[in-house]
Amino acid sequence: METDPTKPKDFMKNCPIDNTFKIIGKKFTIHIIRNMAMFGQTRFNQMIGSIEDVNPKTLSARLKEMEKDGLITRKVYDETPI
Repeated sequence: METDPTKPKDFMKNCPIDNTFKIIGKKFTIHIIRNMAMFGQTRFNQMIGSIEDVNPKTLSARLKEMEKDGLITRKVYDETPI
């Protein structure tokens, strides 16, 4: 089945704006990106303390989604907790 780019449904599947919004449009995702870019936050607990109203479950889910979408990479540090 061939898609017709002039049809709205087909256009939305290939629309870069729509696809970008699907990735970063979820609640708190833009806040996570902001904190990484502007404040250099790379650790989970830094973000929990600085993003208002985010709970650990939601933050964890957003970080996993961002990793799956290729926006971020996860690095596990081999160290003992403080």
